[in-house]
Amino acid sequence: FRNIKNRDYIAGRVDDQKLMICIRRANLDAFWAREPGTVYNNMREMTRCVSLSEELGISDSSLVDMGPFPLKDVCGVGMAAVFLRRTLDKSQIRENVQFSTARKTRTAFGNCWNASVKGLGDAIMARETNKLFATSNPSYTMWFERFMTGAHKRMGDQTNPDLALPIEAFVEFQNILEDDWNAATSMEAAEEIEELACAVLGGLSAGLRGEEIPKLDTAGLLQHHEEGRDHLALPHVPLCLLGRFKGERGERYHMMPIAWKTDSGIENGKWFSRLVRSLQRKHREHGAVFIDKRGKRKQASSFEQRFFEILERIQEEKPGIISASVDVPEDCGISRTIRRSATTRARLAKVSEADIDANNRWRTVEAARGRAPAHKRIRDHYSEISLMLEVLLRFSQAQ
Repeated sequence: FRNIKNRDYIAGRVDDQKLMICIRRANLDAFWAREPGTVYNNMREMTRCVSLSEELGISDSSLVDMGPFPLKDVCGVGMAAVFLRRTLDKSQIRENVQFSTARKTRTAFGNCWNASVKGLGDAIMARETNKLFATSNPSYTMWFERFMTGAHKRMGDQTNPDLALPIEAFVEFQNILEDDWNAATSMEAAEEIEELACAVLGGLSAGLRGEEIPKLDTAGLLQHHEEGRDHLALPHVPLCLLGRFKGERGERYHMMPIAWKTDSGIENGKWFSRLVRSLQRKHREHGAVFIDKRGKRKQASSFEQRFFEILERIQEEKPGIISASVDVPEDCGISRTIRRSATTRARLAKVSEADIDANNRWRTVEAARGRAPAHKRIRDHYSEISLMLEVLLRFSQAQ
């Protein structure tokens, strides 16, 4: 306490009481970073070392000097107290925030330290492209590492992944949108339905993450749509995605062909043809396909409310498709439900893991052994993509 506050504890002060509680909790977490058996074995061996050193008369020179420690917080106990206080904050879905959320305080503190004058004194060891940083940041001390390990053991992890839905839910989703599109009384209403259908059904067929769906590029879609439609052997919809993607650096241009019509009856070709006609009618040639009234690219969350409404309607009208026990807004999310559903469906259809991984790009970073994968920055040539259509369409065709 004195090392942090530079004074003695004052009884009755609320902030002092809270800090003392956090210090005690932090020390207990640090203790429990190691299993009791490991601690006992270390103690037993050190006791033996002391005994043998005394027998040889070298205990003063051979044993480690255990102190005293300097009168300042060199272990990061103050930051540990902040971390522990953060764990008491309320979570959106649980009583308190998870460890994965609270640990961001350490990351923020580390970034602030590196940007401060204190970070200027840190040493950098470099060889070729590899770098190591020797830092005096107290949140990276051995004690703090043990504290974080113990806190993680105590708190555990409670994940709440988005639920995967059966393919029948998306077929029914398409049927509802078709009825709504036919009943639309204005072009604007029809265009909103087309966008929702292409975002959800196209995202399903391509196995896209929620944040990747809005990256659909207008110029690429317009340029290659007819070529995909008119392909003699394998009609398809070429999805052209432009932007920043998880695990990649800089902006990339990806072309992902999806089946014109999937095995379950998802009619990507029909919906994207409607969307292309709407884009042409508005003379849009560049930029993101999905934009708001201000001309800014939409976020995936902008589709979520309508997505939930239709799923709840399916749940009510077709109880055999989505269980009544599913809380749609709580258990589902456009960010991951679509991709998880697509991957689950592909496995049920016996699509090989190699084809699933190729579609989802899961192995690119792993295959590079931690290095950034070597993607080209120029646009993928459609002629090259067309040579691999049979392989690239297996994932979407199974949907």
